[in-house]
Amino acid sequence: MIPVNRSLTSLHPARQAALQAITRVEEDRQAGNRLPEHPYARTFLRLLTGSGRLNATNARAIPGLVWSPRNGQGTLKEVESALDELLASQGEHCPLPLPLAVAGVLFPDVAFRKRTRLERQAGLKRHKACRQEDNRMAQAALQQQNLVSQARTELNFHSPDTVGAWYERWQDDLNERELSGLFTAWCSRFASLADVAWLEQAGDPLWSRLLAVREIVAASSVRVRMAERWQVPNKLTFRREAA
Repeated sequence: MIPVNRSLTSLHPARQAALQAITRVEEDRQAGNRLPEHPYARTFLRLLTGSGRLNATNARAIPGLVWSPRNGQGTLKEVESALDELLASQGEHCPLPLPLAVAGVLFPDVAFRKRTRLERQAGLKRHKACRQEDNRMAQAALQQQNLVSQARTELNFHSPDTVGAWYERWQDDLNERELSGLFTAWCSRFASLADVAWLEQAGDPLWSRLLAVREIVAASSVRVRMAERWQVPNKLTFRREAA
C-alpha cells in the first residue's frame, strides 16, 4: 500500500491522483468492499477529472495520452483496461494501447529505474561484444603467428634455386611485410645473395628481389649451387631429431 502524506501536494496532479487511487483501492479491497470493473483506473479518473468513466473529454486530462477515435490506437475501453493494469502494477506494466509516456508521468521513478536497467543491459551487451571481438582478433593474430612460424620453418629447407616454390606456397596466406621479413633473414645465410640486401634497401618489392635471386642462381656455377644446397638441412634428419 502507498501511504498518502503531505508530500503528495508537491507532486504532479496526475501522479498524485494515481498514488491516491492505488491507496484507496487497496484499502477498499482490505475492507472487503465491492470493487467495480477497472477499479484503479476509475478511481484515478474520478480523482483527476471528477468522472469515473473514461471518455474522449477526460482522456485529454491524462498526461502523455493522445487519443482520438480516428488514430487507430485502440478503443477507450481498451485504454481504460491498460490504465487499470498500469496502476495496479504501480508502473511495472504499461500494456498497449497505453503509451509509455503515461507511465513516465505517473510513475517517473519506475520509468527511471527501467531506463537505467536497459542502459546497463545495453552497456553489458556492448562490453560482451567488444570482448568477443577482442578474443576473435587475438585468435586471428595467434593463427597468423603460427602461419608465419610455419612458413619460416619451411623456408629453412629451401636453397636459392627452390625459394620461388616457397613463395608460391605462401603468397596467399601471408602478407608482403611478413613474407619480406622472412625472405630477408633467409637471404643472409647465402653468400651469393649478398647483393639482394641492397635491393631491399633501395626499396625494391619482394617479387623483384625474388627475380634477382632467380637471375643469380642462373648465373651461378654448379659448384656454388651445390654448396648452397648443402647449407639446407635434411628434412628427414631434422624431423627425426625433433621427434
